[in-house]
Amino acid sequence: MKYNSSYTSDKWLTFLRKTDSEILHLSKMDIFKGSGRGGQKRNKTSNAIRLTLSYLSVVETSSRSRAENIDKAIKKLRMAIALDLTSPLVHRCHFQNFPEEIRAYLFKNTIRISSSNPVYPFFLGCIIDVFIKHEGNWTDISTEYKTSKSQIRRFIAKNICLKEPLKKLQDEIVGLRP
Repeated sequence: MKYNSSYTSDKWLTFLRKTDSEILHLSKMDIFKGSGRGGQKRNKTSNAIRLTLSYLSVVETSSRSRAENIDKAIKKLRMAIALDLTSPLVHRCHFQNFPEEIRAYLFKNTIRISSSNPVYPFFLGCIIDVFIKHEGNWTDISTEYKTSKSQIRRFIAKNICLKEPLKKLQDEIVGLRP
């Protein structure tokens, strides 16, 4: 497979819109024998997967099936893309209107989207961008989402993968203020 490292965190939305096969084509895939429990078959077959897209890398070894591990690795890579904060803040936030993928989940007073939903990484990426856009001001963020501050905070509390990136952003934003 061809390996192309054209990904940067300011292109997160473009890369999330790519199909699984396009993401696989742009990523470097390593296949190796998984270690740990799982019986004799685990030690005989190479079914563990590592996908690397530029500087992002994910590993999936949970299944005995190579195909299942590839699917799970792609989902993990999509999450890593959505939560990537390596570019400076000004380059990350770039959309004026919410992407079409998440519009059906917005403006309903309650934020309900499952982590198993294929749109979930888009939603997390948008929360990060709106957080950057409004410099962590919860009132402005909730106004843009047309919901309450408590709904936004509850969603973040339930989705712990957002806590660390938002804490990092909050610290960075505070550090940029005079």
